[in-house]
Amino acid sequence: MKKKTSSRILTPFIIAGVTVGFLVSAYKFVFRKPNEEQPVEISPLLEEEKE
Repeated sequence: MKKKTSSRILTPFIIAGVTVGFLVSAYKFVFRKPNEEQPVEISPLLEEEKE
């Protein structure tokens, strides 16, 4: 019976790819710049409290 060596070879690359993808997503989430083009909407309730 032949052992499957392809799964042994591919497994580290799959794990590394998932890890790198997770780290890139976390980096983008932590260090992303806020969009200055979109104005921040103030709730009407907060405006009434100021008055």
